[in-house]
Amino acid sequence: MLDKESIEIDVNEERSYEMNFFLLQFAHRHMDFQLAELQSILDMYNLLHLCEIHPLPNEQHPHLWERANSQQQSEEKAKYPFGPGISLTSYSKGVDEQKLKEFTMAPPNNDQKSSPVAQDVIKPPTKNRKGSISSTRSFLILSFPINFDNNKETDQGKLVLKAFTRCVLVRSVIELWGSAKDMRGCANGVKQYAMTSEPNGMKSKRSSLVQKYCIEGEKSWKLTIHTFGSKYSREEQSTMRSEFSFLPFTGAVKMVDPDDEYILIREIELDSLGSPLYPRHSHKKEVIPANDARPPLAVYFGRILLSGLREGKVDKFSLKKRKYLGPTSMDTELSMIMTNLGQVSKCKFPYTIQNSYSFMMLIPKGTPQSQVKKGSFCFDPFVGTGSILLTCALQGAYCFGTDIDIRVLRGKGSDQNIYANFKQV
Repeated sequence: MLDKESIEIDVNEERSYEMNFFLLQFAHRHMDFQLAELQSILDMYNLLHLCEIHPLPNEQHPHLWERANSQQQSEEKAKYPFGPGISLTSYSKGVDEQKLKEFTMAPPNNDQKSSPVAQDVIKPPTKNRKGSISSTRSFLILSFPINFDNNKETDQGKLVLKAFTRCVLVRSVIELWGSAKDMRGCANGVKQYAMTSEPNGMKSKRSSLVQKYCIEGEKSWKLTIHTFGSKYSREEQSTMRSEFSFLPFTGAVKMVDPDDEYILIREIELDSLGSPLYPRHSHKKEVIPANDARPPLAVYFGRILLSGLREGKVDKFSLKKRKYLGPTSMDTELSMIMTNLGQVSKCKFPYTIQNSYSFMMLIPKGTPQSQVKKGSFCFDPFVGTGSILLTCALQGAYCFGTDIDIRVLRGKGSDQNIYANFKQV
């Protein structure tokens, strides 16, 4: 990891940097940890003070942006194409305050009623078929005042993408070109932001995004449509694509491994399990008119920077593949999130690890330099089968654990103990 002093930007100088906007898509899991994990990782990479959050279309926390509008210090900030920005820390605090307010003011009757629009065709979510209604959306718009070009791989751009890659709950990262409440509005937003070098009056030394990626170099490309489990025919998808036919792509369409992949996202309401709250089709695969008529929450268009970040990350270290398990072995995904919340990473530490009789032993300072490595020191007083320490070790940490049950530490044999789990990965 780069040192915290490696990124220093004077935001008061005339812009030699660019304000870059990113759309983060989260996995619809452990939603209460999404902002906390992101905030912890950005702080670890010394990017938290540079990050600003911008409102999503149909934002569910409008009071935060009303406060931000009243606190704008410069006319330039008010011209940002995706709305006013507030710090991630302020946003996270405001969301927590709102959730607490909703919890304390919740009525005693927890019965859920279906929307009057779909009252005759949609049943309220149940524990068996669906989760409860989710108040947390899977997207976040954020910006960094950095020089970013993933072709040149600047240190600033690499650091931002590296931070996003480490987040367990981030599914993909998109360079945002436009967002709105509907398809037509999103297309207009792309015209205003991506096709000019000075969007909405923002002073900029860059060439337009369209010039850089659509015209120069004749790069191969493809456009993916993401509709959140709602199926649309090829003709319907072609109609959606036609809204963006003004983009002057000079390269060839390449469906497999293109130079650039663009994505058009139609965000809809989801339940707590990540399934459509108002599915477009019935179980008989027939279109439900009332649900089909519902407008989307938002429409986004952009260029994919990172995708498939979760593929294999959790499954590779799944409990099902562990050689040694116990009744209290921590879920792999939660262990990884805890590791990120603890900001476990490689750093200088005068200790190294040596295995002896299946115990993790520390070798103090004075050991030959060739045997001393860098890494955080993590201590788990209730180590059990080592699930949490394992994810810490994957980030380069030195691990030490104790447990009251000696039988758990000894394991069930040479191939079924804590050390066997560490050797396995």
